[in-house]
Amino acid sequence: MKKIALLTSVILLLSSCGSVSQEKYDELVEKNEQLNIELADRNDMLATLVGDIKDLREEIESLEDKLDEHQGGSPSDEGETAIEEHQIVDVSNAADLVSNMGSNRTFVLNPGDYDLSKVDENLSIHFDGYSFVNLENVEFIGNVQLQLDFLTEDLYRPVIGFRESKNIKLSNLYIGHEPVSLYGYCEGEVVFLNNCEDVYIGNSTLYGCGTVGIYGNNVTNLVCEDTVIRDCSEDLLLLYNSNNLSFINCEFQNRSDEHLVFNECQTILIENSSLMGGMVAAPEVRMDGQVIYQLDSSLSNERFDNLQIATIELKNIQASGNELLIEISQLYSDVKIDLTHYDDEYSGPTSYCTITYDGDVDLATILEHRTEVEKKMKAYYTEKNLNYDIDIYQIFGDRSIYEDYLGHMYLNAETIEWAQLDDSIIDYIPIEDALKIAHEAYLPKYNVQDWQVVMTPIIEHETFISRILLDVQNPQYVFRFEDKNLGTRELYVHALTGEVTAQFDFEPGFGISEPTEALMNQALEMFKTELQFQEITEIQAMVLGGKWLIINNDYSWSTAAEIVTDGGGEVTLKVYWEYEGGH
Repeated sequence: MKKIALLTSVILLLSSCGSVSQEKYDELVEKNEQLNIELADRNDMLATLVGDIKDLREEIESLEDKLDEHQGGSPSDEGETAIEEHQIVDVSNAADLVSNMGSNRTFVLNPGDYDLSKVDENLSIHFDGYSFVNLENVEFIGNVQLQLDFLTEDLYRPVIGFRESKNIKLSNLYIGHEPVSLYGYCEGEVVFLNNCEDVYIGNSTLYGCGTVGIYGNNVTNLVCEDTVIRDCSEDLLLLYNSNNLSFINCEFQNRSDEHLVFNECQTILIENSSLMGGMVAAPEVRMDGQVIYQLDSSLSNERFDNLQIATIELKNIQASGNELLIEISQLYSDVKIDLTHYDDEYSGPTSYCTITYDGDVDLATILEHRTEVEKKMKAYYTEKNLNYDIDIYQIFGDRSIYEDYLGHMYLNAETIEWAQLDDSIIDYIPIEDALKIAHEAYLPKYNVQDWQVVMTPIIEHETFISRILLDVQNPQYVFRFEDKNLGTRELYVHALTGEVTAQFDFEPGFGISEPTEALMNQALEMFKTELQFQEITEIQAMVLGGKWLIINNDYSWSTAAEIVTDGGGEVTLKVYWEYEGGH
């Protein structure tokens, strides 16, 4: 400052004397301007430094307050407890993660196995075997260019969970159950939160077969951004009693019928996000049992800027779906089409299409529609390079047609005119007569005493029409037999010949015959010694195709054994463990 004042005085003095050259004068003016700029820069630096000092003092005061609270009063000279410093911990597997778990830590997750179901719950007081508990200021960062795999093989537990925790961050993670269950058996959530506050999930993928992408109860201040949630078996989000929930730049993908569900929640924001259904409907947004948003089934996509209902606000949302549904619906104008997807126990990923007719319709038209819809669905999956089994269910009046996983087509109705399928079929057996044939053919049951059959037949079953096998060359009635102690079985009666057969492992056409007393006693010995049954008091048995012995009993209902005859004619029974039972 003194240098600038002195230089200014010199300029004024020389200027008044008139003895300085213009060049010298300009040089002095320029130097004065430079010094003014330097002075302004130093003033700015000084102001910044003063602000930093002020912030630092406030931070020190805050830390002192926390220290006082931690110690229950003012710090003493002795026994003073220091606040734990924030640590950065590198880990490479689940055991490393759990054994190092504690508050005020950032975990850098390097590639490895992070299956928490394989970790002993006694490794840390902050891990109960299913969730991390009682944590504060903990961050998980996947240390890979793409998202780091954080997986579990246990289908009955969450992949990662937190209870009674605060300020938790998950970043750059690929979280899910692996291998994915093909049959819908998964019962664990992907991310589980209970009594948590200030939770952040960013740049991650949460995927099924987990039941729910994010399950939360009593969660406050949840932020999920730049994250994909997909392929869950029940819902994409399921939150209870929570508030201040934000989902920003997220992608929610519906596989079949999974939605964003909030119950008794407050202040919910979904912004710059996508609700994607693809071939099925877009996921819905639901609050307390009410649908807040749903993509109209006639639309394949929709975008809206702002929608606020109650405590939910949706901003800049892109919804899409119904592609295959719209294609199928365009085939017919007088039917209702519904389309869902699920994992079938036997056939794997399956598309389930329901066609409902308004009023009665002839069977020939029903079957023609079935062929057309199946063709359309196959073409769509081929184009999209998707592998789905197709299951079509048609409803007309009080009747319906469906197909089992082996391709057998059934009609569940009490009457049918076979001529609707083939004009040459005119001599079919009426259902009433077929019912009598089935009832008489069904074998009786017997009491069991001291693991021996008492050969006095007992008839205590009831007979009902179950369904009709729609096969023009091999039309069959299917009858269901119910016994209060032995469960349910079925028999088939040929609609033209009256031949009685049974189904074995879902394949019909096995002739039936009654086993000998010796064979039933041999089966009882098998139950007692090999299968270690505790007690059997009733038994009903039949031989199928001369090879399989099916035994219904009051201990385990239905069991199958292979009848094996050696070269000497001796008959033995071999338990057929793969038997599905029931029919």
